[in-house]
Amino acid sequence: MEEIIKTALLQYGLPTAVTGGIIWAWFKLRLAKSIEHKYNEQIEVYKAELTQQSFRYSKVFDSTEKVIVSIYQQIIQLKAASDLYTMSKNQLGREAFDKRAFELWKYFEDNKLYIPKKTAERID
Repeated sequence: MEEIIKTALLQYGLPTAVTGGIIWAWFKLRLAKSIEHKYNEQIEVYKAELTQQSFRYSKVFDSTEKVIVSIYQQIIQLKAASDLYTMSKNQLGREAFDKRAFELWKYFEDNKLYIPKKTAERID
């Protein structure tokens, strides 16, 4: 009887256990690969979103830079007009100063979106 049990275990039990182990290992590997694939897809989505946002922010930065440079140039022109007016104290100098001041104010109002909020509040 013991001999029959031993033989049965060796003939059927061991191959079944080995096959079960192989199937279990294969299942674990497939599950791991499936999860890895899902995460890799999500990472690619995040990379694409990040690239798009970086592009958007770089465009905003470029616009902000242009606005700040333009405002600075207009301030320089306004100062020159102010110097001219204070030195000559004539109506022509006053008109040039008023024109520059209005152009600067108009440009600032039109492009306030690109100026940092605290700075814009201080100017207003």
